Amino acid sequence: ATTLKGNDYPGSETTCSYLDLTSATNIMPASASPFLSTKIQETYLLKTISTIYTEYSTNFRTSFKAQSANVMIEFRAVIRCDNRVLYGGLYDYNAGSFWTSPQTQNRFNYNDETDQDYSVITWWIDGLTPGTTYYVSPYFRSSSNYSYIYAGNSGSADSFAPGIFRVIDGGSSV
Repeated sequence: ATTLKGNDYPGSETTCSYLDLTSATNIMPASASPFLSTKIQETYLLKTISTIYTEYSTNFRTSFKAQSANVMIEFRAVIRCDNRVLYGGLYDYNAGSFWTSPQTQNRFNYNDETDQDYSVITWWIDGLTPGTTYYVSPYFRSSSNYSYIYAGNSGSADSFAPGIFRVIDGGSSV
């Protein structure tokens, strides 16, 4: 039998004795933050969305190392649909294909006017292998031409909020 000695009391953690950390399967988070990746569009970007899935921005391509079997992925920006439905999908830019789980290509937004609302779009991916690196990028399409995604500003007051794309560890309790 193997015994590990140490404690996990918050603020007073102690190191275990006889612990081998050389295995490639060990995952040691850099901090207590649940965020595995964050991309931000601070400068102005208007993305026109048609009926064909298109990448929001190559700047939002991100990779992450799974810490557990699931993640939640969020996209935040100002969205204008004008009586159209906005669909969002997650694309694996490393494999060159969309994620195949049904939670990764969804209907998200429908504005019945010319509203420009700050919106949060959320995807859930499960069945991941902890320690494995995965690749994602947000793609969008509209039910008909055109919908719009606005993010950031170029230094002017009263412009758009930044666009944010985050990968959040789902933890082991789900």
